[in-house]
Amino acid sequence: AAAHSRALEANRLALAAWLEQLAPVLKAPLRSGRPQKGKMLVPVAGWLRHGYGLQEGDQGLSRWRNRGVDIKSPEGAPAAAASPGMVAFVGRSPGLGLVVVLDHGAGWRTVYGGLGEATVKTGDVLKMGAPLGRVGASGHLHFELRLEAKSVNPEAWFREPIPRAPQ
Repeated sequence: AAAHSRALEANRLALAAWLEQLAPVLKAPLRSGRPQKGKMLVPVAGWLRHGYGLQEGDQGLSRWRNRGVDIKSPEGAPAAAASPGMVAFVGRSPGLGLVVVLDHGAGWRTVYGGLGEATVKTGDVLKMGAPLGRVGASGHLHFELRLEAKSVNPEAWFREPIPRAPQ
C-alpha cells in the first residue's frame, strides 16, 4: 500500500509539473493569425527541390506523395514563420527529423521539418518572419500547410513564388 501511495504521489507531481509547463499555451489569447492566401512568406531562402503532391525520384526509381514542399537551402540557413502563430510542438518526427509546428488558429498549422536547430519553444508566440530555427544537414526545409489533419498545397499561399532550381 505504501509503495502504491508513493507511485500515485510521483504521478501527481509529474502531472502537476507538465500542466505548469503547458500553462502558457492554455492561457494564451485566441489568435487571428490564420494564414491568408497570397500573404504568407516563403520560410527560408532557397529554391524548390520537390513540390507538393506526387513526386518522382531523381533516377525515376521511386515515387511518393509530398504533403508539403521541400526548399533546398544551405545547412544553417535561418528558417522563419511563414505566418503569425503559436509554437504548438518542437521535437523529432519520423521522416522529418527536428520539427517545429505553429498553430495559427481555426485549425490551421504550419510544419517546418528538416531543422538542425530549433530556436523556439512550445508556447512561444511568433510574428510573421520571426526566426524559428536553422536548416539541418539534409540541406532542405520541408514545409507543410495543414487545415486540421489535411495537407494543403502551400504554393498558392505564398506572397512570392518559391524560386525554381537554377539551370
